[in-house]
Amino acid sequence: ELKFNMSTLDEILTEPKAFERLAGYCVPIRKNQETGQSEVAVVQHPDGFGFIGGRIENGEQLMKGFLRELREELGENGANAIMKHASRTKNVYSFFAAEEVRPGEKRHNENHIIFIAAVDPKEELEFQEPGANIIWLPPAELLSPKIFKYEVLRSYIREKLLPSIEAALSSG
Repeated sequence: ELKFNMSTLDEILTEPKAFERLAGYCVPIRKNQETGQSEVAVVQHPDGFGFIGGRIENGEQLMKGFLRELREELGENGANAIMKHASRTKNVYSFFAAEEVRPGEKRHNENHIIFIAAVDPKEELEFQEPGANIIWLPPAELLSPKIFKYEVLRSYIREKLLPSIEAALSSG
């Protein structure tokens, strides 16, 4: 069963023993130059969708690991475009999972820290891994089961991430 918990970053970093893994993910946001509509970027993999980023290695500091993941996935220019404007959301989501997420992969006690980055609309982000692409969507599409199949993740997106995205877009 997949369970869900909200925590602040301070709570996670002061009690790391409760969690097996820490991950840093980014949600790039922008206003579309042609339509003026808000958009968010996700990665489209052959087996589904995800946010940009990944797991922090054991012993690695959060921001160093986050930057490493960005460089691996977006290259140096893409990582720099994100890091110019990345700000951590107030809340993070945590998985307590005992089910297979992908064949042979189980996730247990993972804390996913989400960063929002308002990127220049002229900046194109390119995913570096073959077979995966960055796609831009209206923020509300993050709630589609076709994008994220787990209701607990869509609940986090609905309750916490979308309000943070809207606040970031309206302030900048």
